[in-house]
Amino acid sequence: MKDNIALITGASRGIGAETARELSRAGAHVVLTARDEKALRRVASTLVGPVTVVPADLLDEASVDHLVKETVREVGVPDVLVNVAGVWHNKRERYQGPSFWKTPMHRVEEVIGVGIIGGMRVTHGFLPAMVKRRRGHVINVGCGFAGPHEAVGWLHYYVANQAIAAMTAGLAAELRSSRIQVNCVAPWFVATEYVQRFYRKAAARALSPRRVAETIRALVAGPLSSDVNGQVIELRSDEDI
Repeated sequence: MKDNIALITGASRGIGAETARELSRAGAHVVLTARDEKALRRVASTLVGPVTVVPADLLDEASVDHLVKETVREVGVPDVLVNVAGVWHNKRERYQGPSFWKTPMHRVEEVIGVGIIGGMRVTHGFLPAMVKRRRGHVINVGCGFAGPHEAVGWLHYYVANQAIAAMTAGLAAELRSSRIQVNCVAPWFVATEYVQRFYRKAAARALSPRRVAETIRALVAGPLSSDVNGQVIELRSDEDI
């Protein structure tokens, strides 16, 4: 990925941070974005190659506009866009449990807003230049579900991830003639910091964030990078079988 620019949302921790490390090791100039600038700086300090930090709030249209303009001004148009940012918890609690009608609407709006609208905003901002250049990769990161029964207790999160899969398929079809590949990596359980906190037993048998990052790398700079398009690739661990 030498001379390639890779922008990663949700890069302050977990899958986003590990993806940044993986693409940095591959030679990319990595652009990190998330709300927490201090956490982004910590991740940046662990990378081996060039890195640019541009904090942004995906719920804020003006903030995303700034992200797009600042990235293009500082480093150029991304060759790879990885939409990792998603919400299923805060620092104190997971957003799983209450029935939909008992879930505050501000929480529903946050989960949908970051998970699907935020990713669409970022992609929409960079696509004109990517289409003009006629190359690139968009990778959406979602979550695998065994079926609608798993929506019980967090319908908002289930709906956001179903929408991510639909966006992937539809956008891949739309961009086919522009030679931009769009795929989704949808792991089930991943042993991120907050999965380890809220699901301690399951985390012991879950996928590592690096395993997810390796799949993303394969899609943009490896054996899957030239001919896989419009796919939702589910990753399962021993915990998910």
